[in-house]
Amino acid sequence: MEVKEETILARSVFSVTYEELLDLFRAARRRWRVVLYCVLYGLLILGFAVFIIVKLQSLDSVFSLSIEIVGMLLSIFLLVWFLLAPRRAAKRRMRQLSEAYSVIPKSIVELTNNDIAVKDETDEHGMRFSYASIKKCIETRDRFVFLTREGQLFTVDKQGLEITDVPGFRNLIREKCPNANRK
Repeated sequence: MEVKEETILARSVFSVTYEELLDLFRAARRRWRVVLYCVLYGLLILGFAVFIIVKLQSLDSVFSLSIEIVGMLLSIFLLVWFLLAPRRAAKRRMRQLSEAYSVIPKSIVELTNNDIAVKDETDEHGMRFSYASIKKCIETRDRFVFLTREGQLFTVDKQGLEITDVPGFRNLIREKCPNANRK
């Protein structure tokens, strides 16, 4: 059986850090959902505050006042819980990596003519994604974040790019993933 050598068009080697994972999870969040939750919870908190002020002036029922205070506190808690979700996910992933490896290995992302290979330095096989499976490409200050149609995430670090530079990488993504949303 003959092994066909593929041409590597771009390559990125980087160490996974907490900040990198935090960027990854923040970039994967849908902006409209963040705005929607903030507005809805803000209105809910405002509504509870108005009811509490009205109840304090009339002193009708201590029970209903306590229910509204609990509801407002619960709304504040849920809003903060939602906004801090990327931090929790990044901490959880770092704990998983530190359990799996004594020293966190470097991640390697290689773009070839046919697909994208994501692996770490200890594993030769890793995962492969076809360019057609890329749903979204988000560019942040330090990296490119890719989201597949099945919801898998991976990043390409701009500082770790080899073979090509950042503008060349953008052109490569534009050429290979024409159907992906780019932000």
